[in-house]
Amino acid sequence: MRQGLVVHGDEHFLESFRQFSCYGHPIVHPVTRRIEGILDITATEKTANPLFVPFLARAVRDIEARLLEGARESDRRVMDAFRIAARQRGVAVAAMGQDVMLTNKAAVELLEPSDHVALRALVDDVPPGETRTLDFALSGGGHTELHINRVSGTESGALFLLGVDESRPPVRRRATPQDATSRIRARMAELRSSTGAIAIIGEVGSGRSWAAREYAAGPIVAVDAAHVIAEGERNWSAGLLRHIATGPAHVLIEHVHLGPNSVLALLGSLATRADGPRLVFTADPVDTIRPAVRDLLARCGAQVAVPALRQRTRELPALVTALATELGRSDIRLGPSALAALSEHTWPGNLVELRAVLAGLPDKGGIPIRIEDLPDAYRAPARGARLGGRERAEREAIIEALQESCGNKVHAAARLGISRTTLYSRIRALDITV
Repeated sequence: MRQGLVVHGDEHFLESFRQFSCYGHPIVHPVTRRIEGILDITATEKTANPLFVPFLARAVRDIEARLLEGARESDRRVMDAFRIAARQRGVAVAAMGQDVMLTNKAAVELLEPSDHVALRALVDDVPPGETRTLDFALSGGGHTELHINRVSGTESGALFLLGVDESRPPVRRRATPQDATSRIRARMAELRSSTGAIAIIGEVGSGRSWAAREYAAGPIVAVDAAHVIAEGERNWSAGLLRHIATGPAHVLIEHVHLGPNSVLALLGSLATRADGPRLVFTADPVDTIRPAVRDLLARCGAQVAVPALRQRTRELPALVTALATELGRSDIRLGPSALAALSEHTWPGNLVELRAVLAGLPDKGGIPIRIEDLPDAYRAPARGARLGGRERAEREAIIEALQESCGNKVHAAARLGISRTTLYSRIRALDITV
């Protein structure tokens, strides 16, 4: 409830507690706005003393003042910058530090959780104490002018002003959606009126099968080339031909890159037939498959690339909502800290991996999921979450070298071609735990 609460003796559920009356008041951190604890006073009376309320409220204010005094100096600088900027009218203002995220009412209405992640990523490109102005694409649609001011005296503090330019509307709505999901749906709708086989290319778990079903927009017969080894080429091919003989409109061949060359030859002949069902192939990215598979895909009338999840972090809230609904857990909501951590993950398993993570989250009854609720492997380190692309690649290379060297820093430095002193320096700078 985030407010004080009185419980008189007779209101207790347990009979043995009805001799006690109490009053509890939440302690809210003045920077993070998180509830840090509850201050409670209890007495052996049937009715709570009316002086409990002002007494505890005053004590809580004292505790919160102490919390503010003990807050990081950098976060206090961010708070001061936010208070000054928030006095401007008609401007959406947001500010973020290492442990703080502040927004005024205009920014709350304008920004979505995925926008917060994008803003944090932009901070890395602005040196401390400097300012940058750019055009910012909003997750909810449209663009707005964005001013980024790095707050001096902070490691990662920044102030964001949106819609400052009064000579134009603060938000320009775009005519068509720009997210990958909408682009794929639109492309599949276009291809329904074309001819020839379709190739859907992407990493495992990225949504290739979903894209195929979006294209079919109805029933589709699916077979998996990964089963060729278990069933045998002859039996698998005979089963495919039986499916085709039944006359379906579409036949989906999953994991076509795993099929042997003899099966690929059969699929190539079926793909170029003018009669019969339309074939839809799914395969790994072109640069990872063998030449025979590339030749088959080249015979298709169109190829559609499905991006990996790590390339769709702006869509993460919408993807989470869709997958949570499929799981029957529509109450799952990601808080900003959890969303930022998941956005930093590399997602080798793509949407399948994300679905597994969501399935394992605790039931919080609609309360937003925090970073503490995520599995350990998905809690991005604070330093790692602020790294740019080059630093992140450097961090991954050092971690890999240390793992291959069983933690021996001399051997790891030799593998990387750097001195041991440089390796120690980069381990500290990149917050690598060894």
